[in-house]
Amino acid sequence: MLKAFKVLEAVAAGAGPMSAADVAEAAGLERVTTYRMLRTIEEAGYLDHDAATKTFRINPRMLTLARPVFADGPDRQRIADLLRATSERTGETCHYSELSGIETVLTQRAKGVQLVAVDFAIGTRCELHATSVGKAILAHQPPAFIQDYLTLDLKTYTDRTIADPDLLISELERVRMQGHAFDFEELSSGMNCIAVPIRNAMGHVEGGISISGPSNRLTRARLNELGQIMRDEVRRIGA
Repeated sequence: MLKAFKVLEAVAAGAGPMSAADVAEAAGLERVTTYRMLRTIEEAGYLDHDAATKTFRINPRMLTLARPVFADGPDRQRIADLLRATSERTGETCHYSELSGIETVLTQRAKGVQLVAVDFAIGTRCELHATSVGKAILAHQPPAFIQDYLTLDLKTYTDRTIADPDLLISELERVRMQGHAFDFEELSSGMNCIAVPIRNAMGHVEGGISISGPSNRLTRARLNELGQIMRDEVRRIGA
């Protein structure tokens, strides 16, 4: 177990992607042992492996291990402030979801004033390809993460769910270009959503804010208005 931590620390301390030989030298371990440790940690989801260059690098999922340390800190408060400000400006219930493995988990929310609203419960988990916030997060993950996700058997929730890998790739490209993601009845018929990704202090996207509601009220035009407000608040509060 101690050797595994030495391997992780060596990769984390590197200036960039490292080969198994480089990690072994930095950690003071045998190459065979180091390579076995690297592949095990990669399998657990905490390292990315580039098969072409035969190198390893820390995966953003490593940051989830520190999440409990910061759970009640300034980052959580900034998210709460962001949700409250967005909800007050839009009148809509606003949710914050985080990346958890290959799903999102809803961790914070601010209730709006709309009588007809979609109010997901704290702890709700969703697949990345089927929601606006999931796509907003997935679009900004490392290429290896996205490619691995595309190999999964993606569930179809409605006839609008984007489960085809080629179509999903195109959708994620649009998300990166637009700066937000839409969900037009892809998770549930009659429900539209929009989400904006949130970057942490290191520039990684680990979460996003979203607004969901009935499709007859949240039209494409209205969703674009909401998206602009959400992006404005993200910039203003600096979440």
